[in-house]
This record gives sequence, C-alpha cells and structure tokens, in this order.
Amino acid sequence: YMTVCTILLRPWLNRDHQMSRVESKQGMNERPLEYGFALKCIGELAPRTVLDVGSGGSSWPNLLYMCRLEVDAVDKIDGYWASLHNRHYPVMKADVTLPPENDKKYDFVTCISVLEHIPEYKAAVMGMLARLKDGGHLVITVPFNKQKYYKNVYEEEQASYGKDVNYVCQVYTPNTLFNAIELSGGEIVYTEYYN
Repeated sequence: YMTVCTILLRPWLNRDHQMSRVESKQGMNERPLEYGFALKCIGELAPRTVLDVGSGGSSWPNLLYMCRLEVDAVDKIDGYWASLHNRHYPVMKADVTLPPENDKKYDFVTCISVLEHIPEYKAAVMGMLARLKDGGHLVITVPFNKQKYYKNVYEEEQASYGKDVNYVCQVYTPNTLFNAIELSGGEIVYTEYYN
C-alpha cells in the first residue's frame, strides 16, 4: 500500500491580487469549508484512528472523538503559543518535523490550516506521512496561489494582516506542495480548490 493524501487548497490572493483571507459576506473564515472537506473524507474512508496535527485550542479533535474515532491531538506549542490549554480535548506536545517518538501509526491524519505556519513544511509533510499506517490518508488544508509561492505572506507589502504575529504564513502553489508530498512518498488522490 502507498500512503495517500487528500488535500484542500484555498486561495489567498483575490482577483485584485490584494492579500486577504477567504471570508464570506458574514465575516466567517474558511474553517467550515476545511472541516466539511475533512469530514467528507472521513465519512467516505471510515478510519478508526486519527492524529490531528496542530490542534492548538481548537475543538476539532473533540468533534472527531464525538464521531467515535480514536483521536490523538498534537501541537508543537513552542514558537507559536505562549501557553496552550485546550479546554475541548487533551493536546500532546509533539513536533511533526521530527521523526515520531514512538511506533504508533494512524489510519488518518488531519492538518487543518497548520502547515502554512510550519517553516520546515517539507519535513512536516514527511513527518505526517511517517505517522500513517500503510494505505492511510492525510488531509491537509492550506492557502494557495496559482502563480507564486510565498515563504511568508505576512511580510508582503500588500498584507493587511499578520505584520505583528510571531509566526509565518506560507502560501503554496499546488506544485510546491504536491512535490513535497510526492517526494515524501505520498500520492495525491483528491484535491478541491475554493475561491
């Protein structure tokens, strides 16, 4: 079996090439699209064990647990959070850019709006794939731009957000991310793009 990857890509640059987050008229962020995509994949693939990478303070791991999945939630914590307490679900400290500390493998790994904040994204992809069982699936959701990879979009002159944060936000071209996945032994099986 080959480790496979399903991926959701969301745009970062709008038609006028202004830096902005994807937002609806009500000011909602992209999370409903991302969670919906991941839940659709979970519904179709029926995994039993799930690792959520970069859980932070999110209730996402608890939602997965409520779906009767066995869930582990991890976050590097250092360099992003001053301190972290997730009131919804226990989050273990782990760095996915490093080899796994144990042999535990998962049917499914989710990385929802996290990879763009990991400067060593290739190592993170490799680390997430290493935590999958043979035939397991990885869902990654990230911002993308068809023309140009941005190492840190917050440093761009047009950026309307992020100048004062202590972390990066990469914007990937599909090829940049797809190459990292394929070079790490993964295979892209499904993608969705949102405008």
